[in-house]
Amino acid sequence: MNRRESFKYIVGSIGVLVLSPKSFAEGTVSPEALEKWKAMTPEQREKLREKYRTFKALNPEQKEKLIRNSKRYSNMTMEQRQKVMANHKRFENMSPEQRQKIRERHEKWKSLTPEQRQKIKNNVQERREQRSGNRQDFNSQKPGSGRPGPGGRGPVKR
Repeated sequence: MNRRESFKYIVGSIGVLVLSPKSFAEGTVSPEALEKWKAMTPEQREKLREKYRTFKALNPEQKEKLIRNSKRYSNMTMEQRQKVMANHKRFENMSPEQRQKIRERHEKWKSLTPEQRQKIKNNVQERREQRSGNRQDFNSQKPGSGRPGPGGRGPVKR
């Protein structure tokens, strides 16, 4: 199994679904988890069994990373979880070349100091605010106010 397949079941799919990350790692079952297990369909149980087998096959570092991410995921707001899942879906739909580029950027990001990261975050935020401000200025103009239309050919007619 390659690294991509190992981490295909990202945060939330192991540990959070039925067991807490700690009990999942220890192989113990809480009463709440047992109730959830009983409520699952046979298909859901089989999916979870597959994920558990995948988890057991991971090396210790991969297991630790998955448990750490699962804990972080369980503490996220619904909005944050949706963003994580949307990013995962977007990543899965990328070409292998695009995925590799993203991995390289991530490795570069991890190698930066906290100060360098903050500087980049600030620059990105400033650019977003500038774009947002430009958009608001543009949208606040009234039709026929003399702003150029498509291609700069005179005012927009509405």
